[in-house]
Parts: sequence; C-alpha cells; structure tokens
Amino acid sequence: MPAAGPADAKPLALVVIIRSPQYGTYRMQPSYQHQPHPVIMDEGYIASIDDGEEAARMSRHGHSRLRAPKGAVWPLLVLLLAVQLAWSLYQLPLNRVVERRLCREYYGTHDPTAISPDGSVDEELCKKDEIQQGLAWVLGAMETAWIVGDFVMTIPLGFMAEKYGQKAILWLNLTPRVFTIAWALIVGFCEDLPLAAIVAGPILSMLGGDCVFNSITYALAASLTDDYVTRATYFGWMSSVSYVVNLLGPGLAALTMSIKLWLPPFLAICLLLLAIPTILLLPSNNMIGNSTSISADHNDEQRRPLMPSPILKAQQAQKAQSSVWGSIRHRFRTLRLILASHPRNLILLLASFLLTALASSDTKLLAQYISKRYHWKFASAGYLLSAKAVVNFLLLTLVIPKVLQSTQTTGALRSQPEVSDRVNVRYARICLAVSVFGALAIALAGTIWLLFPSLLFYALGSALPVFTLSLLKSPSVSPKQEDQAHDSTETHLFSIVMMVKTLGSLLGAPLMAFLWVRGIAAGGSAMGTPYFPQHGQPPQAYGQSPYGQPPYGQPQYGQPQYGQPPPPPPYQDYGNGYGEKTDFDQAFRVEGPKWNDLWAGILFLTVFLGFAAVSGISLHGYAATRNYNGGGIYDGAQSVGLNTNTIIMFMFVLCVATVFSYCYVLLARTFPKQFIWVTGILNIVFGLVTAIYMLYQKSYAAGIIFLIFVGLLIFAFISWIPRIPFSALMLRTAVDVSKSYGHVYMVSALGGLLATVLAAWYSITFVAVYVKYSPGANPACSQGAGGCSSGTVTGLLVFITFAMYWISEWLKNTIHTTISGVYGSWYFHPHNLPQGATRGALKRSLTYSFGSISLGSLIVAIVNFLRQLCSVAQRSEATDGNILGYIAFLILGCLLAILDWAVEFLNRYAFSYIALYGKPYIEAAKDTWKMIKDRGIDALVNECLIGPVLSFGAIFVGYACALLGYLYVTFTNPAYNRGGDYTPVIIAISFLIGLQICNIFTTPLSSGIDTIFVGAAWDPQALMTNHPDLYRAMVEVYPQVQVAIHA
Repeated sequence: MPAAGPADAKPLALVVIIRSPQYGTYRMQPSYQHQPHPVIMDEGYIASIDDGEEAARMSRHGHSRLRAPKGAVWPLLVLLLAVQLAWSLYQLPLNRVVERRLCREYYGTHDPTAISPDGSVDEELCKKDEIQQGLAWVLGAMETAWIVGDFVMTIPLGFMAEKYGQKAILWLNLTPRVFTIAWALIVGFCEDLPLAAIVAGPILSMLGGDCVFNSITYALAASLTDDYVTRATYFGWMSSVSYVVNLLGPGLAALTMSIKLWLPPFLAICLLLLAIPTILLLPSNNMIGNSTSISADHNDEQRRPLMPSPILKAQQAQKAQSSVWGSIRHRFRTLRLILASHPRNLILLLASFLLTALASSDTKLLAQYISKRYHWKFASAGYLLSAKAVVNFLLLTLVIPKVLQSTQTTGALRSQPEVSDRVNVRYARICLAVSVFGALAIALAGTIWLLFPSLLFYALGSALPVFTLSLLKSPSVSPKQEDQAHDSTETHLFSIVMMVKTLGSLLGAPLMAFLWVRGIAAGGSAMGTPYFPQHGQPPQAYGQSPYGQPPYGQPQYGQPQYGQPPPPPPYQDYGNGYGEKTDFDQAFRVEGPKWNDLWAGILFLTVFLGFAAVSGISLHGYAATRNYNGGGIYDGAQSVGLNTNTIIMFMFVLCVATVFSYCYVLLARTFPKQFIWVTGILNIVFGLVTAIYMLYQKSYAAGIIFLIFVGLLIFAFISWIPRIPFSALMLRTAVDVSKSYGHVYMVSALGGLLATVLAAWYSITFVAVYVKYSPGANPACSQGAGGCSSGTVTGLLVFITFAMYWISEWLKNTIHTTISGVYGSWYFHPHNLPQGATRGALKRSLTYSFGSISLGSLIVAIVNFLRQLCSVAQRSEATDGNILGYIAFLILGCLLAILDWAVEFLNRYAFSYIALYGKPYIEAAKDTWKMIKDRGIDALVNECLIGPVLSFGAIFVGYACALLGYLYVTFTNPAYNRGGDYTPVIIAISFLIGLQICNIFTTPLSSGIDTIFVGAAWDPQALMTNHPDLYRAMVEVYPQVQVAIHA
C-alpha cells in the first residue's frame, strides 16, 4: 500500500512491527513517546499510524477523509480575487486603448478635422463599422495568442508543479500577466510602435495562463475536502469570486478610466504584485495529506523514519538514477490511467466542458457588443455588466449552497456518491437550459431595455461549472483510489479539464470574432450573431442601409424611409397660428368616426358588472356576520379567513399609497431635475432597509429578493447619470405644459381619487370573499347565495383580482389617452390651442376609442395578472423553503416581466396615437410599431429616463405599502394568520395597491413626454417650427436627436 502521511505525536506506546523471512515477526516497544509511529510493512514502506484500527481502516480504504485546516480556503479566494480583478481592470481599458489608436488612424486618413488639437477623437465617432471590425480582429488575435501559449504549456507546467511545487508555478504565472498589461500600455500610448505590435504581449502566456492557473487553484480547492457539499460550496465560492470581479471590475475600470485611461492597468499591475505574498499563505500538500489529523508543524526531520529501511534506500537510489524521460513517462502513465478509468463518462464530461467553453467565448464580446449595437460608451457598458455580476454572485454564494443543503437529507449525499452524482447532473442540465435561452434572448434584444433582463436571465445559468466540476471527484469519473498516485492524480485531472476548456476558448475566440465582424457588416439585429448563430446573411430592415444608422451628425433629410407614408399629421398651423379657434374634433379630425373594437368594450362592461355582483353578495355576507369577524383590529374571532382586521390594514395601505403618490407628483412638479436623483436614492435606501429588516426577522427568502432588487437599482441609478440632462429637459417641458393647462392635474387628481376608491372597493371585496366563502365553522356560509369551499374562494379571488387589474389598467389608459390629447394640442397648435381640448380628448376616449382602450388594457391586465400569480406562488415557495420551486417561479416571473414591459412599451405610444388619430387598437399598434422601427423613436425612448423613474417611484410606493402590510400583520398577529399562511398574500396585495395608485397619479407626466415623442416621430417639422427653443435644447443635451427624429 502507499506510504501514509505523518501522524500527530500523541502519548501512545510506539509499536514497531518487523517482518523478516529469517526471524519471522517480532514486536519492539521503546520507552519514549510523543513520536510518529512507523510500521514497516511487507513491501518495505514505512507508514506512521496511531493504532491498529487506523492501520486496518487505511488498508481497507487506502485514504482517510480529508479535513483541511479551518480557513484554508480563504487565501485561495483572496488570490483569485486579486488576479481576476487585475485582469478585469485591464480588459475594459484595452478595448478603449485599441479603439483610440484605430480611430486616430481612420480619421487621420478620412477626416483629419475630427481629430482635436490634443490628438484625441470623440469616442462616439469611433463606432464606425471599419473601426469596430478592426477592434474585433485585434482583440481576437490577442485572445488567440494568449490561449495558444497557455494551452501548449499546460501539461509541461503541470509536471513542473510536481517537481518544484504549485506555489512556484503560481508565482511564474504572474509574470506574463504583468508583461501583457504593461506592453498594452506601451503600445497604446506610444505612436511610434505599430498597433499590430500589441499582439506580441500575450505570447508570454507560455509561462502560464488561465488554464494553468485554474487547474492548480481548483486542484488545491478539491484537495481540501472530500465531502460533496463542502467541495461544491468551495467551487461555488471560487466561481462567485469571478462574479464579484465582474461586479466590481467593470464599474471600477469605468470610473478610473474616466479619470485617466492608464489608471486601471496601473492598478491591475499593483494587484498582481500584491498576489505574490498571498501565494505564500496557500495550503501546501503536506498540510492536506491523507492523515486523520493534519499538522503544519512537521518538518523534514520529523517525517524521516525512525529505523533505516534497506528497501527504502534502494528505492531512493533508483529514483536518483532515473532519467527525466522516465519521470515524464510516469506522468503520462498517470494521464493514461485517468483517461482509461471511465472513458465514456469522462469523455461526455469533457465534451460538456468543451462546448460550454466554446459558447462562453461570446461573453468576452459583451462590452464591445453593447457599445456598438446600443451606442453606449465603454464606461457605461461596464456599469451594465456589473448588474449581471450581482445576480451571478448572489446565485453562487446564497442560492446554490442553500439548494445543496436542502437536497442533503439524512446524510444521503455524503454516504451515497451515486445520489450526489444525480443531483449534480440534474442541476447542470437546468443551468445549461437557462444559459441557452439567455443567450438567445441576448441575441434577439433589440433595445438596451430588452438586453438588461436578458443578461440577468443569462446570469442564472452561471452555476453550471459548480456542478460539472464537482462531478470530477465522482467515483464514476475519477480513477479508483487504490490506483491513484494521490499527490498527482487530482492535479492532472484538473489540468485535462482546463486544457479542454482552453481548447474550446481557442476555437471560440476566432469564431466569435469572425461572427461579430460579419454581424457588424450586416448591421441591425444581425449584430447578435455571436449569441445566436445564423446561416447566411439576415435580411435587412426595411429601408435600412447595410451598415445600420447614418453616422452621427449626418441626418438623411429628404430621403424616403418607409414602404408607405405615415398618416397625415393633425390639422397643421405652422407659422404664427393665431387664427380662429377650433375645437378638439376639428383639430384632430377623424374621417368617418365609429366605435372601434366595440366587442372589447362590451366585454369590459360585463366583467365590471360581474365584479360588482360578486362584491355585493360578498359584502352582504360579511355585514351579516360582522360580530363574528370583529369590528376593530384585535377583536375578531375569525380564524379561517381574513376579517375586519385586514380591512383596516388595507385602509392604512390606501392612505399611505395616496399620500406618497401625491407627494411624489408634487416633487416632480416643483423640482424636475432633483426628482430623478431623489427617486433613485430613495429606492436604494428603502429597498436596503427593507431587506435588512426582512433578514433580521429571519425571512431570508424575502430578504434575498430585496437585496437582489437593491443591487439592480444601484446599477440602474449609476447608468442613469449620463442621461439625466435629457430626461430633466423632457420632464421640465412636460411640467411647464401641465402648469399652463390646469386641466392636466385636474384629470390626474380625479384619476387618483378614482384609483383610491377602486383599490378600497377591491380591498373590502377581497376580505369579504374570504369571509363569505371560506369553509369551516363559518356562519356566513348560510347568508345569501353560493356555498362555501376552497375552490369557490380561489375562483372568486382570481376573478376579482383579474377584474381589478383590468379596471385599473383601463382607468390609467383612459387618463393617458385624455392627457395625450391635451399635449397633442399643445404640440401641433401651441399658439392656437383648440377649445375644450381636455373635454374633447376625454369624450373620444369614452366613446369612439372606449373599445380600443379596453382591448389594450385587457392584454396588459392578463400579463400583469399572471405576474401577480407568479409572485404569490414565489413567496409561498420561499415560505415553505422549496428553493427549486422558488427558482422556477423566479425565472417565469422574469419572462413575464419582459413580456409585460414589451406590451406596455407599445401601448404607451399606441394610445397616444389613438388619442390623436382615433384608430382601432390593432391598426394603431401596427402603425406604432412601424413608427418605432423606422423613425428612430426608440433612441429617444432609450435616452429618456422618465418612464423608468416613474416606474421606480411606483415601485417605491409599492415597497412602502408592502412593508406596512407586513409590519401590520406581524404586530397585530390576527387569529387567521397565526401560522403566517396569509402573509405572502397580504404583502402581494399591498404592493399591488401602492403600485397601481402611484402609476395612475403619475400618468400625466409620462403621457405628456410620450405624446411629444410620438409627435416628433410623425412630424418632426412641427417640433422645429412650433417649438424651436425646445428643439435647440434637445440638440444641446442630446445631439443624436437630429438623427433619431429624421431616421
């Protein structure tokens, strides 16, 4: 058997067993103690044991359980953080360094006037296709050079790690990283050197790159323990370090490069130098050997045998005479043993590593992809990538360990490796499916607001390496323990895996660069080709040039852009416009007016009458049993459903929602610019306080959800900063118009009042349904119509919740359409405002466009209702501790949120179009979609933050109401909620009430801006003629508006 590691000195009698062919077996027992206990076996090896039981156990199992010193993994995590953060600080500025050189060379040849006196070129001018293609090729060549050297030297450096130690190879690994960063700085800032010379920097990866670094670090982590859950947790922590880097690195790089472009690489070199002493703290092999108790204090003298062994001496002499080639042959025999032990399983696992590495090569293009496709600066793209890292980090540090612990029942995973294998395979498949659909969503994201949720969904698949790497230690993949050379097999196994992953990256880097260059040449949605491979060149957008949008500052006036012209603008009065007053119907004349989408209006009225009927019957049953349900907060005896306590709570929620919403609108009117800052800060602070309180109350699932929201809010707020000037201008314009025409806020106040009444009606009905139809000892069952059952309660609650969504959406959209008529009158007729504009727009909304508004609201209501059901189910699964169900509903909720955003985005402009032109909903939606695609309105929408700001304000009010509901049921502790079963429902309904009321209160602000955008898209000449000051201000804060409205 192999020699065992050193044992701790203990006050036990030393037993030396010697077997000899001549003298047989005899026992020696010296008088001294506290020394290692050697045993000379038949093979002549010397083993140190504590007693006979340990020897017998080692004989049976070959190796004992591995237990690393406490905290041994932390130096490893610190090393990973330092190295990966340094590399992240280098990657983002590298894009800009190369782009700057290419941009200067391009404009030096084509347009020298674009180069400023200091030799710089505006970054926005560097998004030319020729420049971006050159950037893709340079970065692809650097990536390939780095990977080739790393791939070739992985096995040789693995051999050297065995001879000279893993720490020496890790120190050596820092050398090419420092050189590559320093060389990129030299070439980037030294004009005398050709740009092609930058490719020489990664050549030193032959001294070790990512493959060597990862194989050693993962082998060290795997050797710390042989416990499945602990090992998977270590791998999760190591993977999460990379996402901490993705969170901090891009943002830190973006911040520092905005100060000085050379500052991030300089910080990267400093971090690599700090990694040198960190390597000294790493656990060494003799600290994590196969002994029952581990001691780091054994020196070479203590590990020597107490008695000389002739056989051992002979082996040492033979080893000294062996050649280097013999050592290499021994290593290759170890590799062959690994590959031959379980060929089918290992090949399948290696194939998964190859394919995922090949696919993940596209993530390195994300910064350039965002910058080019969505016209973002690299610094802004860095902030966006940080949001993705938040999800990655929380998934790997909190969710995955919780999932693994929840599946570890009665020690099954520890004692049965086949069970842990099945768990790993199942979760790996889930992560793989999520990654595939996430990549598809990224490829299809036409706007930055579609890309954002797609990135977050894609991030949910980042746990795949945790489960696939854990399978490497499985008995069905790794060699049997009695066949292992324990000091090298593990390192070689991880070396093979890292080589396969490097091979995937080696093939993926040039492939993705080729697809990216081709996508740039094709333009439009084809730029998503690296994320969604397409065969052949995709069709061009109608009327679009092969190379996308015209360059900034070069609007294509007078060129046809449509298959058919847009509908005629409303009654035009460019020029002075001080003529005879007209009314709204004359100014916005509809040819042959009719009741559009009448069937949807009739269906809406039917649902409303059904809601009223259910409410009346339920309230009658509630009133008849009021004594049983209580008349205050604490006096209800009802324990089978909601009671008066809940109604009082909802009244408090209504008051908070109304007051907060009114104050929010008042703040927007008084301080338009500061309003945006206050919104972002309040959301972050309030979300953080709520998360901390939830965690303090040990409601971990809700706390984690709020923490995720806070992380996303922080990212969103940072990304807002460059767009605040344009957004403040549009908000100030909308507020100025609303102050001039008082009917705007009268409509807002009436709408808010109706929304409050509707929410109160729904809240009381919600409780009354519980009281009237809950089964059990319920005297209300005998009152009025219907019987009591859980099915009846569920069905009626589903109906009234859906009805409430539809009615509230209809109310909000009716207000939006009415306000759009007012702002449309101002846009087209600023000097001759039609008489009764508010009254005329409201009349059209309630007559000819009533069915159209009902139809559009129905679509939104269905999606929102499904989201609400998903949210309730998600909270219920979190309360029950079902992590898998929670994750499934979380993913479904993300998909529904994307659909909800898309529908509401289209509806906002479709209803403004309906207000001005009186078209049916489907026809208006088609024309609006064509306008969005062809007229560049999406650029204005992406630049303007008012929609997200108002949404965040509504979420803030929803947060406040949800927290109030949670605190209320916690402190009053009503009889029906002693087990906490109704808490998720109460929180969800409270959030819904606050959200909908605030949305209705803020509708006039968003409606005005949406109408201005629609008017600018259909008739930009009206903006320049009727509102020249506004147009000049828009161009000043956002010059691309010239391109956007003339696209």
